[in-house]
Amino acid sequence: MSCKTKLLLLFYVLSLFRLTGQNESSLLIRSFNFENNSNSAGEMVEGIFQDNDGFMWITGNAGIFRFDGYDFVDYTKQDSTFSLLTRVEKMAESDDGRLWFIPYRIMSDTSHQKVYRLDKYKRTTEIYQSDIASRFTALGNCKQGRVILGTADGKVLCFSSAEEQIVYEDKKNRAVKDIETTDDHIWINFGNEIVLLDGFSFEKLSARTWEEEVGLTPVAPNDCIIISATKGNLLRDIYLASPRGFMNDSLIYLTDYVPSGELRFPLAYNSDEDLLFSGLTVYDIRNNKDYSLRDYINSKNDNIQIPYQALFDNQGNLWIAGNTGLKFFYLSKSEFTTALTDSKPYLYSMRGLTEYDSLL
Repeated sequence: MSCKTKLLLLFYVLSLFRLTGQNESSLLIRSFNFENNSNSAGEMVEGIFQDNDGFMWITGNAGIFRFDGYDFVDYTKQDSTFSLLTRVEKMAESDDGRLWFIPYRIMSDTSHQKVYRLDKYKRTTEIYQSDIASRFTALGNCKQGRVILGTADGKVLCFSSAEEQIVYEDKKNRAVKDIETTDDHIWINFGNEIVLLDGFSFEKLSARTWEEEVGLTPVAPNDCIIISATKGNLLRDIYLASPRGFMNDSLIYLTDYVPSGELRFPLAYNSDEDLLFSGLTVYDIRNNKDYSLRDYINSKNDNIQIPYQALFDNQGNLWIAGNTGLKFFYLSKSEFTTALTDSKPYLYSMRGLTEYDSLL
């Protein structure tokens, strides 16, 4: 083999290594837009929730829908009770097969501080009537099938199919702003203070106070939490917190991974891939890269103006709800075929998914 041939071969091998490195650090994207689908959940979608059976529940101006990967089932038509729900803030699921909904709260209007329940098997709905509390302001979901409720006067209730009990009471009677749960813990947000409870004994484990208003965002898989700090209407800082890290005051400061001034709501995080979604950008924390979904959407002659909520489901897919409908993204740094081995592959069978692109 001549020296020239050897050099050409070496150049070819090095080129392969360079291309391989690019592919490993790229983000594979498959997307689907439900806005123009005749069988969709409406043009404005504000809430997304995945139940224990893997189904996606969508809420918006057109009602409440269940999506199974193929079709949207309109549950609003099943019962006139849900006609009262024009904007749903939070959803949860209890161990008796009921879905719980809480509307966007209007603190001066007690009629908006109710909780609605839907039996997803019988397709019947009701307004939840508690014997020990009222004026609900927050809703959370435990993996043990228990629903956690927060009230305007600082009470935290735990509901299961067997009983309802008060598990925490704020001594200052502050309204519960938000509740999130990880595997074995309950996170309670009082505006500028977060209280951490043991999810089984309900013992208070720790509390932390911020100068700014803070918020909670669930993480998939559900073993940690995103804590966001805002000042006015601006998102200033975000932290990744595990229960142990929260108790030891060792939070992961995610703000450093986002360019200055670019933090935006909504937030979502996939801890398996270390992907942070903020605004309309996906940040690869592990490899210190970022990918603009807005640019990707525009390249498909699509648009999304105001995103309201984002969610990574249990298969790593990203769902974005906004004023231009519902968007679905398959995001992965691995081969697409590996995801098809999941026991519930129906979400990958959606009509319209014919190709995927790679953003480098």
